[in-house]
Amino acid sequence: MTSAADQLERARRMCGHATQGRWRARVECDVARLMIAEGRPLDALHHLCDIRDAESDEVLPDHLRQRLDHVEIRCRLQLGDVEGALRILKYCDPELRTPEMVSRVDLSSGRPDRAADRLGEAAGGSGPVRCAIERLLLLARAFVQLGDERRVSRTLCQAIEMGRPGWFLRVFLDDLPELMGPLATLSGQFEDTYFSELLSRASALMPDPPPSRSAGLMEFLTGREREVLGYLPSHLTQSEIARIMYVSPNTIKTHTKAIYRKLGASSRSNAVNLARSNGLIPH
Repeated sequence: MTSAADQLERARRMCGHATQGRWRARVECDVARLMIAEGRPLDALHHLCDIRDAESDEVLPDHLRQRLDHVEIRCRLQLGDVEGALRILKYCDPELRTPEMVSRVDLSSGRPDRAADRLGEAAGGSGPVRCAIERLLLLARAFVQLGDERRVSRTLCQAIEMGRPGWFLRVFLDDLPELMGPLATLSGQFEDTYFSELLSRASALMPDPPPSRSAGLMEFLTGREREVLGYLPSHLTQSEIARIMYVSPNTIKTHTKAIYRKLGASSRSNAVNLARSNGLIPH
């Protein structure tokens, strides 16, 4: 992934500080996807928070907002923030939602039956091989939660056979850690280099230890500041937060500045990072 990271870093430098809109959003979205693949969802979320900062004046087109929404949902689910992922999904345009993304939220919300039905309906649809593999992996996760071991193995075998010709690896990385147990039972069936590489990549994606939590800073924040702080990790702009809280955008801006000052933060993503580190908002 080093080559991909180098290419993205060059693209970021080309964007510079003058392009805070769609071009930077496009590049940063790919940077976030790479971080997720490397097992760094919190870093990816910080990048997305910077892009969604309410200070930006340019309105992003629907396809870019959809892309950012989907990547942020993945980040939040990997961090265990199911409520945050549900909130983003709620505000997504229904026409821009994909069966894979909605199924991810279903699986993290304890609704494997819904995910299996949704993925089964989408199984015969057209699209890239990567999407077909992703649907199979999500379906395998649904069967794991439903306790259907036979269909877990069969679905994983389909995904592996589909991925081998094109040497697909990255699409597996989000789901293989959860499927390591069932995958290991297939070692006798797949002894090739491709399968070995999948196991190696999956084993490397170990979750980070949870950060230390402290409620010390909470007493310094007012009730309204705590409420605003809860929205800062989301995709919502300051104007959208204001509408939800039935206050003016200037009021939200005032609360946000106060939060920055009390946390010692210099930006929205920095405030989110500090708040998470101190246990003020969930991961």
